Amino acid sequence: MNSENLIQQIYDEMQEVKRQQEGIYKRLGDMDGCFNSMDKRLNEMDRRLDEIEGHTLENSDELKSINICLENEIWPSIKRVAEGHLDLSRNLKEALKTDQEKETIILRINYLEGELGRIKAKLASAGR
Repeated sequence: MNSENLIQQIYDEMQEVKRQQEGIYKRLGDMDGCFNSMDKRLNEMDRRLDEIEGHTLENSDELKSINICLENEIWPSIKRVAEGHLDLSRNLKEALKTDQEKETIILRINYLEGELGRIKAKLASAGR
């Protein structure tokens, strides 16, 4: 084998290595594209999860407000009305006259306390 053939053989082998290297670079580029696509999808999922979390926090605040209203206004009002109905043995006119006025006043006070609490909450949230 002469030196010219040897040089040609080395050149051919180098060309093959170069083709393989280009194939590897192409595959790496394809993988990079896949990773970019996955990154975009993960970012979109993060955004959607953040949005869901925000809605969950809003719903939590609304539920707390509803629970407070139930505890402070509705349940006491129902209890008062129920207690008034337990005493049916009393004279109906007396019971209606005094208890009705009393229940009405208590219900109004209970309602106004709830309204005051909601106004305070709105002012507190507006002050932030």
